[in-house]
Amino acid sequence: MAGALKDIGLLSEIDRPSFLLYCDSFGRWMHYREMIGKHGDTQLIGEDQRAYASVYVGLMNKASDEMRKTLALFGLSPADRTRVSAAKKKQPDNPFAKYA
Repeated sequence: MAGALKDIGLLSEIDRPSFLLYCDSFGRWMHYREMIGKHGDTQLIGEDQRAYASVYVGLMNKASDEMRKTLALFGLSPADRTRVSAAKKKQPDNPFAKYA
């Protein structure tokens, strides 16, 4: 994703902290999804063994919210894309343009 964002001008060295926050959230989200896959999305608690949402569900949802917020910084949803623009790189002057 970093390469694609850089290619379209939405990621530069100054954006590194924001992008790292996204990467961290994405990594945690993937980990919690894996845990839910292994252990299920519910857990039995108490003497009566009532089913409750797994702690991993809440953690995954929190990581998902964090990802969504950082994705918005880079315009990575259709709604957010309308609020983000990339700076155009200045092209070097062409010394031969006057002869064209």
